[in-house]
Amino acid sequence: MEVLFLGSSGATLTPRVGCSCRICARARERGGRDVRSGPSLYLTASSGGPSPDRPGILVDTPEEIHAALLRWRVERVDAVIYTHWHPDHTAGMRLFEHLNMDWLAEGGPRPHRTTPVYVPERVLQDFQAHHGLMEKLLYLEGRELLKIHVLQAGQEFSVAGLTLRAFPMANPELWTYEVREGARRAVLAVDDTQGYVPEEFLAEADLAVLETGWFERGPDGRRLLPEGWPSLELEASFEESLRIASRLRARRTVFTHIEEINQRTPEEYDKLARSPELSALRGSFAYDGLRIRVGEEA
Repeated sequence: MEVLFLGSSGATLTPRVGCSCRICARARERGGRDVRSGPSLYLTASSGGPSPDRPGILVDTPEEIHAALLRWRVERVDAVIYTHWHPDHTAGMRLFEHLNMDWLAEGGPRPHRTTPVYVPERVLQDFQAHHGLMEKLLYLEGRELLKIHVLQAGQEFSVAGLTLRAFPMANPELWTYEVREGARRAVLAVDDTQGYVPEEFLAEADLAVLETGWFERGPDGRRLLPEGWPSLELEASFEESLRIASRLRARRTVFTHIEEINQRTPEEYDKLARSPELSALRGSFAYDGLRIRVGEEA
């Protein structure tokens, strides 16, 4: 099984339009690992033929997803799974038109395939309540560009050579996915993990993908977040993400959903990954285009 990080940012991309901080200015100048697009993963089984012909599952559709799939040469999407309703994970739903519409068909545009879309039941309820997401999905389903499959907690399903289950986190809007291929397992808890206590049966996977969380201070000790900043109470800190990683005890942990407001360069994240605490967790930080063969050593 392979996990490709199509985008490793969170709600704040790197670089941000109009921002001249050292992180954004450097990203514009250097590109590469310094640039982070919207949060999404692409999962493929080890079987099924050579890439790019191998079947794959897309995790979430941020606004930048079309460009990310092109950038990393992903040629097919056999299914999409959603983790929650937030715009940085859902704003790219028009992707299904790009994927599946035959614009030059005789008699006018029509679909030439339909993508299965798996959504946990609670997440589908949130789609009904926020940003017209349910209306968009139903419109696309009505055009036969996608087919909605509703998931119950713990319900097992198989697609593209992988077997998956979804579970709610402490915030019931957010869901974790367990992904299996044979004896290999990955656990994906990619956002809003505050208060999350993973079930013991999710422990000791080959790979855990977790949100990074916020940093109160920068590498130089300067305070990044103002007193009273709402997310100090509502979002997981990096220290909380470390505690979740310690509970999961995965063979390898990768932190993603990396915010520009954390004010760290890729090299500064690499240095942090070499700290004793992260070394003990076999932890590292994601970047756009990172590919991980699940089960292989870090």
